[in-house]
Amino acid sequence: MKRLFLLFTMLICSFSGFAQILSLSQAKTVAQAWFQQRAPNDIPEFSIKEILPIIEQDDTLFYVVNFYPKGFVMISASTELHPVPAYSFESWYTLENQPENAKAWIEQYIQQAAYSRQSSTKFNRETSQQWERLLNVEQGSKIKFSGKSVEPLTYADWDQDWPYNEMCPADPAGPGGHCYAGCVPTAMGMIMYYYRWPDTGLGYYSYTQPPYGLLEADFGNTHYAWEKMTNSINESDSSIAQLLYHIGVSCDLVYGSNGSGMYNHKADYAFRTYFKYSPQTQYVFRDSTTMDWDSLLITHLDRKMPLYYAGWSEPNINGHAFVCDGYQGSGYYHFNFGWGGSFNGYYYINNLTPGGSNFNLAQEVIINCHPDTLNYTYPNPSNEPENLTFRMGSIDDGSGPRYPHAGTLKHWLISPQNQIDSISNITINFHRFDLDEVLASVNIYDGPTSADSLLGSFSGNTLPPSLTSSSNQVYIEFSGPTQSTHDGFFATYSSTQPIWCSGTTTYTEPFGSISDGSGKFWYRNRSICLYKIIPPDAQEVVIYFTKFLTEANNDKVKIFDYSSGQLLAEYSGHYDPNSPPPPILSPSGKLYVTFSTNSTIRDDGWEAYYESYFVGQKDEMQHRVRIFPNPAEDVIWVELPTELRPTQLTILNAMGQIVWQIIPSSFTDQLMKISVENLSNGFYILNILCDDHQIFTGKILKY
Repeated sequence: MKRLFLLFTMLICSFSGFAQILSLSQAKTVAQAWFQQRAPNDIPEFSIKEILPIIEQDDTLFYVVNFYPKGFVMISASTELHPVPAYSFESWYTLENQPENAKAWIEQYIQQAAYSRQSSTKFNRETSQQWERLLNVEQGSKIKFSGKSVEPLTYADWDQDWPYNEMCPADPAGPGGHCYAGCVPTAMGMIMYYYRWPDTGLGYYSYTQPPYGLLEADFGNTHYAWEKMTNSINESDSSIAQLLYHIGVSCDLVYGSNGSGMYNHKADYAFRTYFKYSPQTQYVFRDSTTMDWDSLLITHLDRKMPLYYAGWSEPNINGHAFVCDGYQGSGYYHFNFGWGGSFNGYYYINNLTPGGSNFNLAQEVIINCHPDTLNYTYPNPSNEPENLTFRMGSIDDGSGPRYPHAGTLKHWLISPQNQIDSISNITINFHRFDLDEVLASVNIYDGPTSADSLLGSFSGNTLPPSLTSSSNQVYIEFSGPTQSTHDGFFATYSSTQPIWCSGTTTYTEPFGSISDGSGKFWYRNRSICLYKIIPPDAQEVVIYFTKFLTEANNDKVKIFDYSSGQLLAEYSGHYDPNSPPPPILSPSGKLYVTFSTNSTIRDDGWEAYYESYFVGQKDEMQHRVRIFPNPAEDVIWVELPTELRPTQLTILNAMGQIVWQIIPSSFTDQLMKISVENLSNGFYILNILCDDHQIFTGKILKY
């Protein structure tokens, strides 16, 4: 027994005293154990998606294990390094297209690991014990992390490119034709969105940056519409874009089409001076402060105060900002990199080789960054409007994220449909919910009043499920006690719009109407719609436009001959109703039409109709039928050839709907009078059938 114990002790010492290089199997074991222990309860099951090695000069320094449904764990390949430098439950790790701020942070890990391989690192007992625990976790263990933690405080997954940069200086080489918003404004903006502050800013500032000229922001005369903002966007949102641009101006941001950066330390000054944040808002630098860094961060996060955080690989030259908004245990802090959620996760902020060389970025943080409650009223529930008419936005109980809700009765009407946007339904998502279980509640109604059906009524601290209305309006009521110790709620909403056109629509009738499908509303961005007009046996097909309003050069209608593939015409922009795009004839008797839109500007759309001509029809009949007067105000006359005995006459509007029809039981007069006084102004189509064969199609203009 003594020999066995001695042998076991020698093995432990051997493991502890000398570095091991992990096998792929060991890396998987460690990653699975870590993910199982640390993952939140809403990820009950997970599986490995892939394993990515990080290789430097032919040495594998790390393994990154990506998991389904989302997340990754980065594992050190050598046991002389801290086992897990980074992990996430919300993003996969990719080797390409990494956010610059995340890339810089990971690069310091790589430098530390590479240096460790080339030098002798001192034995560290704590690191050795961490490896032993992870490598010897019992398979299938369900033990969860039970240490101190704060879950991520911010909900915004904002980005720096389009559409967040819509108000940044125009530059055709930049995303969406503008410069990047920059990591500094994005980090500062996500913190301001967290507090939903300020209502308005202070003062005015401008500077000049070639080649973009004068860049200016009037903070004092700007209302920052937090209710119009939401956690992430993929379409234009002027409220977020304006906020990020104003923050950029406040920091003398150096804009560019490949990236925008701040080369000073002005973020704390901007918070205080232009955006009404605490006078104690200030930078602290890790390499010069006497304060304990972990204690400084944890104190703020425990008080529900997210931190502006930055790391400089080259001081005052190459810096990267992001938000630190949570932690899990010792040394691991949650970073929101402001790149649409990409790489958000927990990162180890200390040396991977305790006692070894320091390759950490020059780190800095802004402390005491919260609304100025001495000089201004915050929170101020009365600031938020009650009628929300935008397609997406957010609401809260009015108490802010750090203060308990108290004594309030609020209601909101979400009603985003208007003259240009049709809305099918509205979805509500809660992100924070903590109310007095007895004295406070949120009621959500499927319609514009509390008399409509109740979608849900909620209290307590269980996060409500996502709710979707059946109508295009939602009414919300919130009531709470005069005093409370609860944190209140925060929710976002989004609207669903009809899909006006998608895929391929095929037309085989000899005549008909086509359009973008939006009717009286505006078409949608990012649409690709295809139309095949292929009437059987048609000799020719002609398409006539009756309305055409699209974003010039970007939203286009293209018309092809279906048989040959030849491009016959391309239309884009605004056409006067009295001068629509010229008609287009397909000599093969078949047309192929495409409609594509980009991601920015929309318009009223387009409408058209088509006519088919068959063998002999055009020569023998088309020019022998007369319609007069045309245009007409009250009456039209139709003159027919003597040998023609029609069996049906039909008038259709531009949408292809029948507005007038007659089926003669007998026919004795070659001149027919048709009243059009009850028809709306516009284009119409007159079709004449004889023995179920269409032998004439003509246009009528009613004015």
